[in-house]
Parts: sequence; structure tokens; C-alpha cells
Amino acid sequence: MAREPSNPSFHVNWRLSMTSLYILLVAVVPGLAAAHGDRAGLRGRDQALANVQQEEVAARAESQEAGEATFQGSDPDALRSGDMIFLWANTQKRLDLDGTQVRATGTTPLGKPGFIIETEQSGIIGSGDSVFLRLHSGEYLGAVGGDVRVTGSTRGPIQEFTLETSEGGVVRVGDEIFLKSSLGDVDVDGEIVRTRPLADREQQSSRWPESQALLVQRLSYGSMHDVVGQDGVLMLTVNSTGQRERSLEALGQVGVFPVAFPATDAEVASKQSLDLACPLESPSSRTWCAEMGRSGSGCKNRAEQAITDSHRRALVAALYRGASDWTAIVEDDVMPVHPESFAAAFQQQWDNVPEEALIVRLGWCESDPNVGEVQDVSEPGEGKFRLVRKRWWTDAKGVAHFYSGGCTTGYIVHRSVIPELLQIFPCCCAIDCCLAKQVFHAHAVNSTGDAFGKWWGAHHLVDMDAVGSKEFSKNFTKFNQRGILVQEHRGKTSTVQG
Repeated sequence: MAREPSNPSFHVNWRLSMTSLYILLVAVVPGLAAAHGDRAGLRGRDQALANVQQEEVAARAESQEAGEATFQGSDPDALRSGDMIFLWANTQKRLDLDGTQVRATGTTPLGKPGFIIETEQSGIIGSGDSVFLRLHSGEYLGAVGGDVRVTGSTRGPIQEFTLETSEGGVVRVGDEIFLKSSLGDVDVDGEIVRTRPLADREQQSSRWPESQALLVQRLSYGSMHDVVGQDGVLMLTVNSTGQRERSLEALGQVGVFPVAFPATDAEVASKQSLDLACPLESPSSRTWCAEMGRSGSGCKNRAEQAITDSHRRALVAALYRGASDWTAIVEDDVMPVHPESFAAAFQQQWDNVPEEALIVRLGWCESDPNVGEVQDVSEPGEGKFRLVRKRWWTDAKGVAHFYSGGCTTGYIVHRSVIPELLQIFPCCCAIDCCLAKQVFHAHAVNSTGDAFGKWWGAHHLVDMDAVGSKEFSKNFTKFNQRGILVQEHRGKTSTVQG
């Protein structure tokens, strides 16, 4: 669905401080490579490589003459510029990063970022095309000094590979490909991924040696990825757990393939970094929060601080993503509701999301014992998923009050609102409380003055719920859950709970 939502400013009760500015400056996503490209001069391609390229050009021309529609048609298995792919060596290991070096050590693609293959021109990729392999971080792989490694965020001769197949023509999912650089051919020896010198080609018994064959895999991305992009579902997680693996498997079955986003670890994070997200409750934090006019007095413990910081950092990462204006952020223990029709139901309801929506929640909880029964009204629509914009509780006098709910199980956020969301940090309570107090219950600029219309959340927060989600998730947790994703706590608990 291609649309640009409006981005009205909301009134957030905060005062600009050097601390708030510093938050943006120190928002760093750990694990992203910061390697610098090798600036040494490159030798030109030798005659052997030129001959190979000329043969491929001729083969491709023959293929196009025989059926040019093959390259231009709607082949669902054809590889296209912008696809996220996974490359498997003949050792049955997936090419993965070990620091800044590429190694053949991976097993499952679930939860892992692949390589985004790009060409100078958009469209279907054919044998003989020049390609670039971009990481989820925005940096590119390149051939440097015999190694294949992260080289920086620009494209040039170092980052350029020629993709070839033994058959020529259109490159499809499941094909074996061969990557050739200006320094040599990409070759796998055990776990080592390197570029074999061009001079070795004359000594090879085959033009397509098994050690250089890479199998192309592309996951079957569902409708959510049509919104956020193939690398646009960030799963907050600290350690690999059985529950996380079950979540990844269940999500994969409905066409949702998250990329593991390294969450803040409460056990090792510094006090300074945690305080920038949410100060630990103390007399000084109570004074600061009161002076700032914010509800709360700080986070209760380091775990709450770490969860809050994890969402802050994920929002920063979402702000600088280039593939899509929408990013999904989910916990590492979520399970899909109605898996048999998840993708179709999501697409059906996403088409109905109003233009003014800036946050679409995928899962939340109703855990406040002080509000009693929570009621809501669905937006018009059919299917197993529904959209909810109006939710309320009623006090003893019969007065209805807007209710936003709690938890940060999963949500899709639009880039345009993220700078304003980052203004809520440092929070004065846990992240779900902070969002409710500082954002959802902030006064809307276009307030209508009634019980619902005066709040930001009533205008720009939309919940996507699954019919029967509360019953489906019963006993999963100690609180009531709603949404198309729910947290599963019956097994080992999430490493990031919230």
C-alpha cells in the first residue's frame, strides 16, 4: 500500500535539554560493522576475466534473442535487484559475518540478515551482470587483499562482483552462482571465504569449481514485508533461546522473517547508557521527572531500563533505514494469531489503515486492574483481523475514558514520527508507560475536545487485532493480550519482556 501519512506535531510535555540532544548522538546499534575500505590502488581486470565476460555477454544475448520476455516477464523465482538473499556454500554452510569478515559458518537463515543484492539498474538479474551485496547496516561487501569483508557504505570497483551461472540467462532462486571480482573468484575453503587469484583460473580443471558455487536462497516474504521491506522486521533479543527459535519458526510459517536486533543487555550495559533511556528510580530522578512535568519517577530496575533503551535504539535504527518508511519492532517471544490466514488477513486490513496513522500496533496488553472492563469498537471491515481506533473504560460515574493499553509486544512505526517519539527519552517509567503518558495521552493538535478526540493516540494510533486473540492467548501470560501477535510465556521467557 503506497501512501504517505500526515505528520502533525503532538504536544509533548517536555523541555529541550542537552541530555535530549545527546540521546540522538549516542544512539548506536551494536554489532554493525564499521570497517573502512582498502584505499590501495586496484589492478585492472586481466585478459582472462575479459574473455569470460565476453563469453557471458554473448550467451546472454543469445538467450535474450531466443526469448527476451524471459528477462522482462513476471517470473516469481527470478532474482531481482533489491532482493534479500542468503548464499550457501557447497559445505552446506551459509555465508555469514564474523566481525567484518565473511565466513561460511551459518546454519539457519531465521533471524539473520541476508545480503541485499543490487545492480545499477532495477529489475531482473541475469548471468554476467555486475552486482553489489549490501548488508542490513547499509554497508557493502567487497574483495580486499584476498578476503571478502565489509568495506564501507559506498559502491565502487572493490564492491563490484560479476555474477555468473553455468547455464547463463536469468538468475533464479535455487540457482548456483559464481561471484567474480577484479581481484579474483570468490572461493570457499572450509569456513574461509576468499578470492582466488585470477592466475589460478588457467590451472582449474573446471570453469565452475565446486568450491566457488554458491546456492541462492530467498525467503518467502509475506504481506507484512510488502509494507516494511524484507529487512524491516526488527526482533529485539539478547540471547538465543528456545522460545526465540520457536517464535522465529512460527513467524516464518506466516511469511514474517525478523532480523535479530541486539537488545540492550541489563547485565552488561553501563549506568550512563541506561540512564539516558530511563533513570533508575531515586530521589534525584523523582525531582528531575517532576521538573520536566513528566509522570513517573524513573524505572524500577535495570531490566526496565534495558527494555526501554532497546526500544529507543530500535527507533533510531528505524529512523535511518532506507528501504521503507515503515518499520516493525517486535519482542522475541511473539506468536502469530490465526497463522492459517495471517498474510492475507494482514494485507486486507493494512489496505484499510487510515492515512493519519503513524503507529500501528500488532500486539498489546490490558493489564491495568484499576480500569475494569475495557471496551472497543472495530473499524468497518471483514476477515479475521480488525482495526481498532476507539478503546475505552468507564468510571463509576459512567464517564468513558480513552484507553491505550500497555506492553510493547509489536508495532509498526512510520519514519516521520520517530524524531518526535525520541523526544520522550529519558523516560520516567517503563517504555509502555512512557509511550502511554508522553505520546498516546498527549493532547492532539487537532483535538476535538471530546473523551477521545482530544488525545494524540485517538488520531494516530491504530491497533490491528485478531478476532479471538484474547481467548487464543489465554494462559500464555498472566495478563490479557490482544493483537495479531501475542507473547508466549509458557515456555522459557523472553530475553526482552515488555
